[in-house]
Amino acid sequence: MLRAVGALPFLDPSNLSSQAQRYRDRLEEHTYFGTRYYLECAPPASGTCVAPLVVDGVLKEVIIRPNYDITFSDAVSQLGDPEFVRFIYHGYERECHLVLQWNSKGIMLSGELVDQGVGAKCDKLHTSLLEGESIDPSTRIDTIWYVLPQDMQGPDELNDPSYLALFPWRGFRPDG
Repeated sequence: MLRAVGALPFLDPSNLSSQAQRYRDRLEEHTYFGTRYYLECAPPASGTCVAPLVVDGVLKEVIIRPNYDITFSDAVSQLGDPEFVRFIYHGYERECHLVLQWNSKGIMLSGELVDQGVGAKCDKLHTSLLEGESIDPSTRIDTIWYVLPQDMQGPDELNDPSYLALFPWRGFRPDG
């Protein structure tokens, strides 16, 4: 797998790192340890482009950081409507982001981080979702996750909905 990925022209095969990472198999209800590989982008782009996770020689998930603009609207036009919108707070609620989630396809698309900042942007975004509002179609995708469909989290698996809230898909805001 690494040989094939390293041959991709947008990756820098000389800049590879890895680290041990836990992987929760939801079917077997067991946690395994695998290896997350970090493959850097070829110049002129920078940063991690692709980060596959391998457990016992099996590819379990792939994270991709696109180096060009893709919006939520672009993705939905190609993939169809997602099943869920996930809202995630980070860093003691200083940042947040939205994730479109297709459980049946094993795809999650993460929007750019939003800084809470002045005006409580994250709190307002979370409240709007709680009130049933739709999301902004122009949100830029920061990260693409490919996950085994059986490993996708559904609403019944969330422990703390205030921190990691999952909402049904309600479409895009018409003013987006």
